[in-house]
Amino acid sequence: MIFKTTPYEKTVELTINRPKVLNALNRKTREELLNALEEIKLDSSVNVVVITGEGEISFCSGVDVKEISRLSDSEINELVSTEHNFFKYIRNYPKPIIAKVNGYALGSGLLLVLVADFSISKSEAIFGLPEVSRGAAAGYETALLLNYIGLARTRALTILGQKISGNDAESWGLVTLSVDFKNLDNATEKLAKRLSEMNPSAISCQKKLINSWVENGPFEFVDDGINEICEIIKKNKHYEAKKANLVSNIFH
Repeated sequence: MIFKTTPYEKTVELTINRPKVLNALNRKTREELLNALEEIKLDSSVNVVVITGEGEISFCSGVDVKEISRLSDSEINELVSTEHNFFKYIRNYPKPIIAKVNGYALGSGLLLVLVADFSISKSEAIFGLPEVSRGAAAGYETALLLNYIGLARTRALTILGQKISGNDAESWGLVTLSVDFKNLDNATEKLAKRLSEMNPSAISCQKKLINSWVENGPFEFVDDGINEICEIIKKNKHYEAKKANLVSNIFH
């Protein structure tokens, strides 16, 4: 189940509400989260999305392993494909997404952090990829991790199953900021408010450029990127430069 609240102006918070299974993702939860994001995408009054988990123990513990154990081989194929597309959808979402990591971020839970644009984690949170120890393997996570933290650390997380704290995740570059749990809400609110005051179309353009260049290499697609920048400047040339810092800072 997904809870939808509006904690700050121009911001919607989506909470994965399955605390009895450490907020594990099953098919129903993914569908509810996807549907909520689709609604928010069309809502011009919302500029920022926050995703978190219910309670103080777990952000998201990954896929629901009990659900997987009941699936046929063909259903597993469908699940893996659906989950991959689900996380690509979140990564390419036009509005900025903040992961508010209030506890365990394991497996797909860690992937949910990686595909978010920003992440605020409590320092005591635990990050890990237990797939190999469960007889599986990490897919999309591996590709992103190689870009973010390099080969050695990617092997430590994926093959050895190393778990790291929120503080370590920040030092590794996996999360934006690690804070004491008592400061988690305030830090998230501060970031959400800053993003909500910025130009939405400029943010969307920058997200698209970053994601494209991370996945495909910056130099191969630099010409397309220049075209995107030209179009967004044309669109926003009358936007308050003082507020957005768009035109005035783009060449500095």
